[in-house]
Amino acid sequence: MAKNKMRKEEKKEVIIPTETFCAVPWAEIACTPTGNLRVCCNSDGRRGPDGKSMNTIIKPDGSPYKLYIDNIEEAWNSERYKTIRQEFLDGKRPKMCQRVCFAKEDAGLESMRQKFIKGGENRAGFKQEWFSNNADKIELPLSDIKYIDMRLGNLCNLKCRMCSPNSSNMWIDEWPLLTEWDPNRPEEKALMGMLKDRLGNITQPEEPEKALMDMLKDRLGNITWPEEPEFWDNIAPLLPHIEVLYILGGEPTLITQQYRLYDMCIEKDIAKNIVLVYNSNVTNVPKKMIEYWLHFKRVRLGASIDGYDEINKYIRFPSNWKSIEKNMLTLLKQDIDVEIHCTVQMYNIFYLKELIDWANKIGTSIYFRPLQDPNYLCTQVLPKELKALAREKLKGYENYKGLEGILTFMDKKDQTSLLPRFFKKTKIIDKSRKQNLFDIVPEFKNEHTT
Repeated sequence: MAKNKMRKEEKKEVIIPTETFCAVPWAEIACTPTGNLRVCCNSDGRRGPDGKSMNTIIKPDGSPYKLYIDNIEEAWNSERYKTIRQEFLDGKRPKMCQRVCFAKEDAGLESMRQKFIKGGENRAGFKQEWFSNNADKIELPLSDIKYIDMRLGNLCNLKCRMCSPNSSNMWIDEWPLLTEWDPNRPEEKALMGMLKDRLGNITQPEEPEKALMDMLKDRLGNITWPEEPEFWDNIAPLLPHIEVLYILGGEPTLITQQYRLYDMCIEKDIAKNIVLVYNSNVTNVPKKMIEYWLHFKRVRLGASIDGYDEINKYIRFPSNWKSIEKNMLTLLKQDIDVEIHCTVQMYNIFYLKELIDWANKIGTSIYFRPLQDPNYLCTQVLPKELKALAREKLKGYENYKGLEGILTFMDKKDQTSLLPRFFKKTKIIDKSRKQNLFDIVPEFKNEHTT
């Protein structure tokens, strides 16, 4: 009796400072596939009026801090980190957080921000104890970093329709087909500034689009920073404090540099304290990777699958369904947590029940998340009658975990003005890949007017 009472007294209630508070800037560092540090993967990476990415951790000179060469402690207490921490403590909604997390919450969906502050044994992997002691501070010790979101380059074997060259090198040659050059947009102004820095003192190249694409191909077609010795020197002091490693790419199963990271953890005898988290397209499951998993505390894998069979191949081109199904069955036999992560978008909203039936058949569950970018693929672009059709097709499945929230999000906003852009972009990629939208999603036939 006395022991139970003592345990209750010792349990400390975690007080969340404000309604808008997010734990991420108190416990996580994250990087892009090019090695730039950013606040998190859900924060808005679009460029602001100053031409700089809103979520990038920047130095006083305006350049980005890089995970592989810069002082991590300096970056961790940089002005951008301190500013966003203060904004959360003041109860504000930082601009970089409005497009994803707060937009989801406003639509009735649970955001990653909410999952992180909730803590517990959810897939997000955050613990309240990571931020409870220092939640009132904006300058933090390096030992407070418990979670690393590490994107080890953009090497991939698919070119998903909602992706870009930043996350898949397979997109590099096809990307110019979709690019619409507008020299007045902040993004283009910033990229032109980068281009001028590369080419010297020029006003503008004769063919800015070609010069820009050549620069992007060079920058994104040969990402080697995970091979740099400085990266390993930089990351080593963080590892003893880390409890979650979130490994992505590109496609993480293809990126061999991760094995050196695992070896470091095993040699330091800390792998047993670390949970590995992946997102993978499950087209490839190396035996070597499975063997490494045995050394770690736990492995959680989000299988990026967006539809059953042909729907998935259309979105995640050129995936092979038989291989995916075989690999999923292999993964489900391992002592790991496996869950399907489905990005709900224009291409798959009418066919989610087929994916649910398959997931139930093989014995796993699905985490549905709404696509928000690129905006022309968001389900909010659907005309009213197609939104009604989507609901009709999902009758009997509305109570499946998170699905009603997905439908609420779809109805929350009318973005039908983007429908012509959706058809235009889709047609371009269809032509390049010898696919046809109407063969896969015939529901769009009556809406296509061009």
